[in-house]
Amino acid sequence: MKRILPPFFGLLIFITGCGRSSEKKTDYTDPFKNGDSALTVAIVPYHDFRPAWINLVRRELEGFYGIKTLLLPKAEMPDSCKKPYKNRYNAGGILQHLNVIKPKDVQYILALTTEGIAIEKGKYKEWGILGLGTCPGPCCVISTANMGKYDDRFKDRLVKVCLHEMGHNFGLPHCDKKDMKCLMRDANGTVLTIDEDEKYLCKYCAGFLKVKGFKLGENE
Repeated sequence: MKRILPPFFGLLIFITGCGRSSEKKTDYTDPFKNGDSALTVAIVPYHDFRPAWINLVRRELEGFYGIKTLLLPKAEMPDSCKKPYKNRYNAGGILQHLNVIKPKDVQYILALTTEGIAIEKGKYKEWGILGLGTCPGPCCVISTANMGKYDDRFKDRLVKVCLHEMGHNFGLPHCDKKDMKCLMRDANGTVLTIDEDEKYLCKYCAGFLKVKGFKLGENE
């Protein structure tokens, strides 16, 4: 069943969504190829990201993907990550920043911010997105700027966007298997897709991760 969004979110369906970076960082090696039995995702909060939201993200990532998380101290976003934008941060620049600060003893790093993030997309020089992650790769960033007020819908969006972008980090592309519930579907620039998705991976996406060695939890 489709969910009906309030008028405010009708304004967002053309300016928000998921970005996916296919750029492979030179220091990234698939952890499972090294025989790692448990992956660790470092989480670094920026701006006014609340502790309760961090705890929610950690709990959901650990339960869904069967991984470990490590909370890093709150950090300051470099001014360089805002160029060339004025009102939002450059999501690609944030990924480069994360690749530099990622602790050597963890495989992945996830940035959480309350500020808007954007990429260049087609004719749009500043396309607002909710998240961006390398696919595959060690870094992703999530923004709650366009997720609405703090309520159950907000928490649902936050969790699913985090799971989606981490899926990209783990090597999952956007799902094209026509399963309308799979959270790896391309949002196509609309918050509606995120609301329609479930906290679930289709058999193809789940199978891909299981072959790599993931011990999926809540997706079983």
